[in-house]
Amino acid sequence: MPFDPPPATIGRIRTLPFYDEYYLLELTNLASVPAYNKYAILKSGDINIIDWTVEPIYSVNEKAPLTLNPSNVVAYLQFFSEYVFTADGQRFIINHPDELPWAPGISDAQRAKVIDLIKPAELTGVYEDGSFRVEATDLALYDLYNCVIFVTPSGMVDWIVVDKLAENLEIQRRDLLV
Repeated sequence: MPFDPPPATIGRIRTLPFYDEYYLLELTNLASVPAYNKYAILKSGDINIIDWTVEPIYSVNEKAPLTLNPSNVVAYLQFFSEYVFTADGQRFIINHPDELPWAPGISDAQRAKVIDLIKPAELTGVYEDGSFRVEATDLALYDLYNCVIFVTPSGMVDWIVVDKLAENLEIQRRDLLV
């Protein structure tokens, strides 16, 4: 659904620490009911609409240039997971139990079941070719997973699920909240 002229409004503009000149822009179409958002990675003269595939991100990576380093590679993966749906669905890096979209009325006992399972994303390898290895806990649908993610210097991502940590959590599907 395309955006009509106003009353669309800019919801937020976010800097991205791995691009020097590109920003993330959120547009909200207030003319529709319910209102909905579209996202773009942009710089002056270049707009890349997020379509929930890897293509807009990889396209910007070719033009940007992309600057990945040990201090921003996890932020890149969090950005990537937020705006890409894969063949396995959308995967969200979870660093703390409070980041889970808990269902209303969830008990402390139910939350406690996953507290020790969630480990913050951690850079565990930097290779001679400039690639990175990150270990993380991620959420897909209603389940938590332990995963290893490899990122090339050009930003290509290889997301490998190692094992399932918990299933059928009492949460709202985060991919439907986007």
